Amino acid sequence: MQTVNFSAIGKPADTLQVIDTFLPEPGPGEVRIKVIASPINPSDLMFVQNLYGIQPELPSGAGFEGVGIVDALGEGVTMRTGIRVSFTAIGAWSEYVLANQR
Repeated sequence: MQTVNFSAIGKPADTLQVIDTFLPEPGPGEVRIKVIASPINPSDLMFVQNLYGIQPELPSGAGFEGVGIVDALGEGVTMRTGIRVSFTAIGAWSEYVLANQR
């Protein structure tokens, strides 16, 4: 799968890169979401520049929120696959993300 990642603090145009990585598997209490859309907000760009309220742990995924379809469930999850959801997760600019079922 592909994801937008950064390994240094700086201007988004200079630091963001698209990389190929493994498809994540959900752990207990997590769901995997196939991302349909994820916005570009000022907070996302501030995060890449370390100007937001939380400091990124490098390397880091970019993007904070999105919408998608649940496609895999971790142990103990009560949701079902195939439902549309909105989510918040660091690394939302990816083809797939993991999120807490809540």
